[in-house]
Amino acid sequence: MKPVLSVFFAAVLLSVGALPAPAQDEAPRKSLLRQFGTLLDTLSGAGLNRQYVDLPAEPWQAGLTAGCDATYLRLKSTFALDPALGDRLILEPHVGSGMRTGVGFYFGYRLLAGGYQVLVGPKHGSAFNLAFGENAFRVGVSYRRYTSGHVTMEENGTLPSLGITNLHTTNHYNLSSDMRIKTLLVDAYYVFNSKKFSNGAILSQSTYQLRSAGSVIAGAAFFTADVNVTGDDDNALFIATLNGVGRTKVRQLNIGAGYAYNYVPRPLNSRADIHRGLWLISAMLMPMMSTYNRLNIWTYDLGYSTDPTHPTLVSESKFSAHSRVTFSVNARLGAAFSKGRFYATAYVQMHRFGFRRTDNSGRILDWQAKLSTGYRF
Repeated sequence: MKPVLSVFFAAVLLSVGALPAPAQDEAPRKSLLRQFGTLLDTLSGAGLNRQYVDLPAEPWQAGLTAGCDATYLRLKSTFALDPALGDRLILEPHVGSGMRTGVGFYFGYRLLAGGYQVLVGPKHGSAFNLAFGENAFRVGVSYRRYTSGHVTMEENGTLPSLGITNLHTTNHYNLSSDMRIKTLLVDAYYVFNSKKFSNGAILSQSTYQLRSAGSVIAGAAFFTADVNVTGDDDNALFIATLNGVGRTKVRQLNIGAGYAYNYVPRPLNSRADIHRGLWLISAMLMPMMSTYNRLNIWTYDLGYSTDPTHPTLVSESKFSAHSRVTFSVNARLGAAFSKGRFYATAYVQMHRFGFRRTDNSGRILDWQAKLSTGYRF
């Protein structure tokens, strides 16, 4: 996190340069900030083929954002009830944050931008997002924390002892105590054809994509998820349906490569023609594979006191192992429009991660949709 903070402290310093200052410090400070601004201008335009990608004439931008996102977790537990008779039951609970919505604003200069977003739903949960870098390299950080009490349970299996050959049921119910879920995603991209293709044209509108172009993209993503169902014994019966698993923590590093393409329906000869309007449609697909997949599982034994309908969690055991290799997907689809100094953009991005153990496995689907409009100056 220290490099991220350093970058944004530098952005704050750049913004402060526009404020009044005492006469004795004004010249040295302006000189330092001017050099920093020149460095950002140079990095932003380095190596670009200006027939395909160009920088806006105005380096500053400010705008409003609105968006929604959600995180869904699907677990799978297999029970061999009676191997001799062939009785087998598979339980698959589905939990999720529900769709969260938020509104906010942002402010930036070239490579750097900062913003603030207020969640307007749901009642329980928070999200934090941060990104920096353009052209060839980009890094993003996303942290979410929320609670969820709704579970959809699918039951599949074969029970020959009961004369059931194809069991399939789906039930919806609420947990006695909300489960707590935390996720952290840090992802990075490298664009091989950064001379002609720009991620910034769709993600931050810091560049113009004047003509259609695509690029092979390499990426890496560190993802961690912590799902705690224990709820101070309130969810003991639910934990029993998960083979005693009350908490799962996944940490994995994924690497992959894919392709991204920016399609411009009406190309422009140069940024001087931006008054005519510039449309952009962008898509990206990147399959990924886990190179590190650490799985921590806390299992619990159930105990009963005087009331057999209210068991308690009497003992805890922690199991740690490297999960099997899993595959994930990172995909994005979006559109943007620029005319003069005004612009608008919208995109949807999705990540899918998985983990696996002998009797338990699961996958996490994380997506976000964003709409923004802004002004350059």
